[in-house]
Amino acid sequence: MKINRLVLQNFKKFSDQVIEFGDGFNVVVGENESGKSSIVEALFLVLYASPASKSKDLVKFYSWKNDKPFRLELEFEALGKKHFLIKDFLKKEGTLKLPSGKEITNPDLIQEYLYTELNIPLKSIYLNSAFIKQDEIMKLDFDGEFKNSIQNMVVEGEDEIDISNIEKVLDKRITLLSKGIKGNAINPGPIKALSQTIEREESEIRIIEDRWNLSLGSQGIVESNNLEITKLTEDLNIKIAFLKKVSILKDFSKRAIELNKKYDEFVGIEDEYKENEKIINSKKKEIDGNYEVYKNVENISKIEEEISTLIAQENILSKVETQAPEKPQNSHKINAALIVGAFAVGLLMSVILKDFIPIISAIVAIGVYVLSIKLQQKGRKIIPNGPKNEDGLLSETKEQIELLCKQFGTDDIQKVLKAVVEYRALLSKITDLELKRKYILGKYTVEEIEINKKVTLKELSKVEIQLEDSKVGDSSYTEEKLHQLEYDIERVQDKLQQLKNETLILEARLASSDISLEGINIKKEQLEESKNELLGYKDELDVFLLVKESISKSYEETVKDSRVVIEELVNRNIANLTNGRYTNIKLSPELDLEVFSKEKGEYISLENLSKGTIDQIFLLVRLGFAEGLLGANKMPVILDDPFVNFDEKRVLNIKNILVKLSSDYQLILFTHNEYYSDWGYISRLG
Repeated sequence: MKINRLVLQNFKKFSDQVIEFGDGFNVVVGENESGKSSIVEALFLVLYASPASKSKDLVKFYSWKNDKPFRLELEFEALGKKHFLIKDFLKKEGTLKLPSGKEITNPDLIQEYLYTELNIPLKSIYLNSAFIKQDEIMKLDFDGEFKNSIQNMVVEGEDEIDISNIEKVLDKRITLLSKGIKGNAINPGPIKALSQTIEREESEIRIIEDRWNLSLGSQGIVESNNLEITKLTEDLNIKIAFLKKVSILKDFSKRAIELNKKYDEFVGIEDEYKENEKIINSKKKEIDGNYEVYKNVENISKIEEEISTLIAQENILSKVETQAPEKPQNSHKINAALIVGAFAVGLLMSVILKDFIPIISAIVAIGVYVLSIKLQQKGRKIIPNGPKNEDGLLSETKEQIELLCKQFGTDDIQKVLKAVVEYRALLSKITDLELKRKYILGKYTVEEIEINKKVTLKELSKVEIQLEDSKVGDSSYTEEKLHQLEYDIERVQDKLQQLKNETLILEARLASSDISLEGINIKKEQLEESKNELLGYKDELDVFLLVKESISKSYEETVKDSRVVIEELVNRNIANLTNGRYTNIKLSPELDLEVFSKEKGEYISLENLSKGTIDQIFLLVRLGFAEGLLGANKMPVILDDPFVNFDEKRVLNIKNILVKLSSDYQLILFTHNEYYSDWGYISRLG
């Protein structure tokens, strides 16, 4: 391929720029920022970019003046004929004008035609071979496409082979053939589908042959099956009935336990209730027998308070003595003793009776007594017969005590008080027991408990009768035995169903008249065809698997072996380029590079070489890739100022190699250095 002319419109700094190229060596000279790199970018865009692309990366190439998309036009010669390629990124249109006058306008078809008909290499191939840029001479990207191209260098024949694509096709075919073999699939592959078809056909043939055999006199099989079906059915019915009986027995047992528990609960409530009622009646009888007289008292608490007060008052008044005026001190001592004694008696009674009334009554009596003492002392001064008043109060108190004793049929007021306290305690106990009665009964009444007992007992009797009627021989039937019985039933059912199905089929076959040896032979022929077809698919799968394995191994070996071609291409020029210092290179299987040093007499890694020498060697490697990969349609070799690290001698050496190479390839050198202006056809920028 040879580029004749490139037109750039609204491309970065160029509004409308035309660059002409000649045969052989071309030198494009321009100062820094003059647009040399833009021209290189434009070359790749016009060859590889789609004008319909929506990529945001294209924005950086828009016109600097009006910020609009660009238009590129390339005139080139391929296969000895002139072509015109236009890509308008503003209109998102493309045109490839062919020598015949025909035009291709679909962007995808344009790209396909460039690749397939004009043998334009893939972009990754071009970048790793014929595009040599300053400071990127050693940058190689060995992707799948690049390795495919390397392999094609050592494959005989002119047609290129896309090994990656072949492997994809093989994988697709292998997947299709083996789909469903190792598991279920909604849409199985032909091997799985044919296997299922063969299995179905074999089953059908077996059935047909069985029918044929039956039609020849195998009625005995049907009769035998019917006898076995009858026997199995009887056995099955016995087992099912037994299992059902055991199941019912378990339900009845469970129900009996529940009813017994329920009955015991009602009996417990009733017993507790009766015991409580017994205690209540006992307490009431005790009242009726010992405290009948107290039942008619309207306010027994008031009587208890009154008795306590009278007892305290009597105790106090009975201890008061008539005192002579001349002994006031002794009188005071006696009074104090009486007060303390009365308070102690009241306190003691409150503790015994567990009530505050006695102590309150004692305090009241003490108050009354103190008041009477003060009145007596005052009366002594006024009334000469004061002591007679105290005697009157004591007599009145005793009279009241006698009346109370008479009312309760005794002559001892302390017994009355004790009986009152005991009576009140019995009443309190009865009240507590009556409250407990409600708690015991809960939501039921006595009548309801009795009814529930009877209902539960009646239901329990029914269940026990049912239990007795449902008893089996072995009442200790374990869960393990039941599971075994269920398993036996399932097994008999399966066998019975198989026999029924088989018998139905045999009877149907016997009743039909469409079975013949000819029909059976036709089915067998179809089965044989299916087996042969299956065998063919299996052989095909085996072949594809072997081919894939072979391709995988040979692909790796071929990529590695391609280094021999590269070594040959590089070794032709390395001695001249390095003035005989280095004569050979060696590529490892991973395409790592080593150079033979005549001085050291061995291969050394590039780490031991100068930057200029490394660039020289990699430049040859790139040219070797270009010569090996680009094939008959020799793409232009783009040199973007790659000689920065070359001294003058190296530059002259590479010039000789490039000039010689330009007889077969179009070379385009982009540089800012006027030194290279006499190397070939010159174009200037700026």
